Amino acid sequence: MSRIWWLSLCFFLIHLLASSSPVFAQKISRNVPYGAQSTSGPLTLDVYEPTSPPSGMRPLVIFVHGGGFRAGDKSQGTPYATEFTSAGFVFASIDYRLTGEAIFPAAPTDVSKPIIEFI
Repeated sequence: MSRIWWLSLCFFLIHLLASSSPVFAQKISRNVPYGAQSTSGPLTLDVYEPTSPPSGMRPLVIFVHGGGFRAGDKSQGTPYATEFTSAGFVFASIDYRLTGEAIFPAAPTDVSKPIIEFI
């Protein structure tokens, strides 16, 4: 099946899950440092967590913004955070070094750091 079909299905299921779940308040931790140092300072991520009800461990979604490793930043994940936290997920939106700042494979390496740290 085509990639677009699978992406559409995933977004539909996420929307269905989020719309059928109760809305929880969010706790937002912005600019949490992780991984390598970029030329503009430490790499950071924003973490959005549902504040209630605390039911033990929660699933984590790590959002990696688009832009082909050439453009973009973690703020592109903000519109999705509320839907995921409303569904009970912890949502992290990360920054990584872009190609104008560091050569390949810096960006994929930066992306893997928070996954290793959270697990």
